[in-house]
Amino acid sequence: MIMNLNANEAVKLSVVARYVDMDRKWYLCHAARYQNAFRNEVNGFGTRGEAVRFAEQAGCAVEYHEYDRLQVHIDRNGQKKSTRITSGNDPDAAIDDLSAAMPEDRSQLLDAAMRAVEDLHAAVLALDEISLNSAADRYDAAVLKLNGGTSFGCNDPSNPEAGGTLAENHCRAAPGLVPKWGQRGEFLITVSGIPAVVEVDDGFRRFYACFRFHVVNPHGPFISETGFRSHFEGFEKGKTVEQVAITVFSALLAEEGHRMLTPEYRDRRANEPVRPWLDASKVATMRDMAFEEPGGQFALGF
Repeated sequence: MIMNLNANEAVKLSVVARYVDMDRKWYLCHAARYQNAFRNEVNGFGTRGEAVRFAEQAGCAVEYHEYDRLQVHIDRNGQKKSTRITSGNDPDAAIDDLSAAMPEDRSQLLDAAMRAVEDLHAAVLALDEISLNSAADRYDAAVLKLNGGTSFGCNDPSNPEAGGTLAENHCRAAPGLVPKWGQRGEFLITVSGIPAVVEVDDGFRRFYACFRFHVVNPHGPFISETGFRSHFEGFEKGKTVEQVAITVFSALLAEEGHRMLTPEYRDRRANEPVRPWLDASKVATMRDMAFEEPGGQFALGF
């Protein structure tokens, strides 16, 4: 479990400094997962230098990730604020250049986005960080071009013509098939005899995914009493989306235990339509099976 530290809890820990534009402050985060490394009362600095000095005094190792734009801070006026001395290291400029060189035709841009996803997935499995960043840049460049050369509103879910929406829909995995890294999709897993639908979506930062776990059998045990649980997880090098989903679900099951749904959510989930790609007859059988209440009483699933 990742813990938030106090200022006097010195530990050899790898951290990064990330800028939060809303607060106009630099925050120290765990290098592996980008969660706050220190408690809020001691975190948040006016400059990156102050944050780095604080981390080093606490015995932490400060890392720098070129691909994370919150470490290469872009201010409100679009001016890059360098976080270390580099040569030609501006991810936004690189994406702009890639986008400008791409074709104008929408179908070609969508194909370019799909190729970038395939290359990104292969790079994750091959532990190839250089190719991973290159593929992500090409995907972002295609989205930028699809959005008319501007990043404004490119991921607006209410606009079907937004560049990000067009690319996501084109690159989405077929329902029921395990998506590649960088794809959206949904598929079925079974862990310790518990089936769950896994919905994979954008993780709201580069190289992160959101895993949404949905109950299949509302009358059996699950990892939450509502029949739903979401979790953000970084791309794990050398592993597939399915492998990471199973690992996350197993960890949540070990942490939370086997939870029975509350009567309210059991009835609600039982009445939800079955996803077309699932075997409806098997799901119906599970939804009609008997279950045991925590107090030892048996009931029927209808």
